[in-house]
Amino acid sequence: MSKLLTGNSLNAAISELISEATQKLVLLSPRIDLHHRFLDLLKSKVIYPELEVVVVFGERNRHYQKSFKADDLIFFKTFPNIEIRFEPRLSAKYYANEKQALMTSFELVADDHDFTIDTGIVLKSNILNNIFGESLDTQAYDFFNQVVENSELMYKNAPKYNKTLLGKKYQGSQVELDKLPVANNLFEE
Repeated sequence: MSKLLTGNSLNAAISELISEATQKLVLLSPRIDLHHRFLDLLKSKVIYPELEVVVVFGERNRHYQKSFKADDLIFFKTFPNIEIRFEPRLSAKYYANEKQALMTSFELVADDHDFTIDTGIVLKSNILNNIFGESLDTQAYDFFNQVVENSELMYKNAPKYNKTLLGKKYQGSQVELDKLPVANNLFEE
């Protein structure tokens, strides 16, 4: 089922999407300069190594330093299970968790929220969608998954587990790749 959102309902949908993520959180936005509301919600997720976070950002000018606020980059690097990717052609905005997705004009830039008119479409899958053919949520998922796969991996932090009799026990995370040096004022206007 799809639903058009604007204004406060759009803000609420993004907040809900972040809050309800338990297995996967995908954030695609050309620029990232998090509003404190989203930052606070994301901070509550840092302690969950089972939550796979994928962030894709990019600007057409190919200067990632101008696309990601330094404080936000440092923050995202604290997640125990995260990939940060760069796609210089990215203009689309797409946010998803394991239950729902949002295609929107809403960029993750704090200052824009008070001065822009944005819309978004919430996509939720249901059994009828899949019986009667490929649904919009499936098409969007497939398309944006391809965008993620084709983007350049810039940073990866992966959780490490020990096997136990009852399953697995989290032992910590290991940075497997870091092409994103953090400098002062990475995000420039």
